[in-house]
Amino acid sequence: GDGHVCNCAQEHLDSLEGIDERWLYGDMDTVNVRCLNEDEEHTALHAIKPYDQRRDTTKWLESDADEQLIIKIPFTGSIKLKCFSLGSGPGEQGPLKIKAFINRDDVDFDNVNDLPALQEWELPPNNPVDAQHMFKVAKFGRVRNLTFFIDTNHGGDTTSITYLNFKGLFTEVNTEPVIAVYESKPLPEDLRNRIHESAANMPGC
Repeated sequence: GDGHVCNCAQEHLDSLEGIDERWLYGDMDTVNVRCLNEDEEHTALHAIKPYDQRRDTTKWLESDADEQLIIKIPFTGSIKLKCFSLGSGPGEQGPLKIKAFINRDDVDFDNVNDLPALQEWELPPNNPVDAQHMFKVAKFGRVRNLTFFIDTNHGGDTTSITYLNFKGLFTEVNTEPVIAVYESKPLPEDLRNRIHESAANMPGC
């Protein structure tokens, strides 16, 4: 007795989760990533890249008409999100306010300001690419798709992002077709026979 009470089971689970956490670039359905208001020469897939390419600034995402971006990222399974890393573009072009939504495909510039965001962040200018911005894990436990709304930047006409990646736990989702067995509907002849049998068995007949 040193008086220390150890929740060993929970600590063991936490340590296992830590081992299973990974950067999720390989778990994104990159073919179906969509970005609203992206410059056609600097698209979202120029920023969404593997961890070992996080310092590559030769390709980047940039907004088009103004500073706002809506980035929609589907995953190939169910994700428990822990954090994200983002490389800011130069100076005033780096994102300032970011809002996150999950498991909805209807977010656009017409409704994004009316929808309740699950979490919001404010990033510093020249946000370092290795900084990890934490998710409130309880709210991001079963994510099939994530929408990031870049609301404002640090004063630039457009927003630039050189790197975007997420860390968390990946769970495969069973996509096998569910085979249900239904009882065959009674044929009209069967139905008539049953009615006759019921009538014949009624008292008084």
